[in-house]
Amino acid sequence: MPEGDWRAFLDTAARRGGLLIPRGGDLVFLHQTLLEHLAARHVLRDPKEGARAIRRAFHQPRRCRPAVPMSVYARGTPPGVRPRAWGLRYWAPPADSSSTGFLLDAAHDAGLGLRRSPLRRLASRGGLPGWEFVAAQAHMGTRLPDDVVATAAGHLHAYTGPEFSARIRTQAAEALTRLGDPRGPDLLYGFAVDASCPEFDRFRVAGALVEHGDPRGPAWLVVVSKDPDVSSKVRRDAAAALATIGDPRAAGLFLAIALAGSSSGRDRVPAAESAAELGDPRALDALYALCLAPDMPAAYRVAAAEALATRGDPRGPASLLSVSLDVNVQQAVRVRAAGALVSAGDPRGADRLHALGLSSGGPGQARLEAGVALAGIGDPRAAEVFHSLAANRGEGQHDRVRAAKQLAALGDHRSHGLLLALSRDPGISGSPRVEAATALAALDEPAAAEQLHALTWARALSTRDQLAAAVALACLGDRRAAHALHLLALCPEVPDPSRVNAARALVGLGDPHAAGLLRALPALLDPNTFGDYLLDVPRLLAGLGDARAAELLAALPAPLWPGEQTSNLVRGILEEVGRPPRGPRPRRGSRRTGRRTGPRSPST
Repeated sequence: MPEGDWRAFLDTAARRGGLLIPRGGDLVFLHQTLLEHLAARHVLRDPKEGARAIRRAFHQPRRCRPAVPMSVYARGTPPGVRPRAWGLRYWAPPADSSSTGFLLDAAHDAGLGLRRSPLRRLASRGGLPGWEFVAAQAHMGTRLPDDVVATAAGHLHAYTGPEFSARIRTQAAEALTRLGDPRGPDLLYGFAVDASCPEFDRFRVAGALVEHGDPRGPAWLVVVSKDPDVSSKVRRDAAAALATIGDPRAAGLFLAIALAGSSSGRDRVPAAESAAELGDPRALDALYALCLAPDMPAAYRVAAAEALATRGDPRGPASLLSVSLDVNVQQAVRVRAAGALVSAGDPRGADRLHALGLSSGGPGQARLEAGVALAGIGDPRAAEVFHSLAANRGEGQHDRVRAAKQLAALGDHRSHGLLLALSRDPGISGSPRVEAATALAALDEPAAAEQLHALTWARALSTRDQLAAAVALACLGDRRAAHALHLLALCPEVPDPSRVNAARALVGLGDPHAAGLLRALPALLDPNTFGDYLLDVPRLLAGLGDARAAELLAALPAPLWPGEQTSNLVRGILEEVGRPPRGPRPRRGSRRTGRRTGPRSPST
């Protein structure tokens, strides 16, 4: 049979099987769990490979370290892990519970026994994360040894005691419930009705009761949603949990939150919207009431009006127009209301944006946003707004430069003169002047290079701004930038990323002093700051063919080395200078070498 016919037959058979679907010109599994199940079965066909796969999945070593206060897991060793000394190793659970569960089931069916069970290790010494992993596996239906389940259940029940924090106690009770222990639901309900527990933890355990199918869960969610002493955010989340299970009381609870004056404005509008999504006919009236509520901040009134306009209610655009005309409302909120009016298809929105963009009393950022909104709908009046803002000396410096750049993006030739004037204005600080000159260079303006060169040596500018001007000048291929780059990059007040940018620009110019600058940079870099940009120093030096790139690489801070992407960069640098890549030198007596590297003491 011809190969093309055979492949066509296989493709047709795979599509009809129901396990694979076409996506992006290829066949993929209908669901990720099918792939994980079949992959686990395939791996366990070979017992040795299956054992290695399980060991790899459970090989998650961590080091015990002291806790930092004010954190759930304290950013140190998790609860339940009791080290004999800080720095000792313990084992975290696998990151992927689903695929690991399929591996465990396949190992059970294949009769594969491991000399050291990683599940028993997690159940006895894995701490709360390890016990939660065992509970998750039991909840998914993974076949687990009875002693593993019993050990995890005993530890979890112990950690529901009053000597632990509310977060740890509730997490342990949730895991105990997922494990199938009959004590779990009663513990969860006890935490839900305990007024001493934080309100979010009480809501969370009520949701866990709902997930478990306990009838006390929905009833307690209703109580939480109606409690005026509970924050409106938690009350809304409780109503949302009820809506998820199709409880008919959810819509009324949402409306009660929306109309309660004690609720936060940021929760009242989303609550009314949730009621509208559930089909409650009272929701639109509630949204309109929020548009008119005098105690509602203007930004939330705009959000309510937007929700009305989205649902086709004519009261929405009318409310948006009212806010955009209200001089007592912040300019930025009025611009947002006018933009929402445009989105609703009301022609008055563009007129309001134009008027707000030309309003001299408003802040420059709000006027700029009005112009951007006009430009977004293709209104030619946007150019007038941008020109007015850029030419107004009373506006903010950055707003004027950004307005001139927006004018340039529209193709208006007046932007050239504005950008040049802004870059030459001594009354403007250095950063906006360099930004204006750089934008002028992007427009291929001949005067841009001269202005950048002038800014490079302007004493009124900070060293950082001078260096930014020199880098922009180098990007134009102007060799006059070379001396300034070399000189300014060595100044002590220049931040490290700017130094590296200067060296990169000097290399781009092909300057012979680039290698010398790169070799001098490591002594100037802050040893307390780390970033992948530091790898550019040896990488650029390697690109110049300098063998000392490897020495610079070894001098960089150690935190740069971990991680696959960083390791690949390091490997590429070493290969470029002709040295084989090497890992860190093993410590004395390290197990990585398989033997002791030092003399064996008589007492050992």
